[in-house]
Amino acid sequence: MEPWPRRAGPEHVSVKDKQQLRLLVGNAGDGGTCDHEDWADARLE
Repeated sequence: MEPWPRRAGPEHVSVKDKQQLRLLVGNAGDGGTCDHEDWADARLE
């Protein structure tokens, strides 16, 4: 089980030759109350 709150950090994925990137957020299995994600600083490099 991951510690809560989970620390933010970089995620490294290859997007070479891709045309779509989907960012998904789950509900941690306990319903959707107060669950959120912040993509404000998301960027592709």
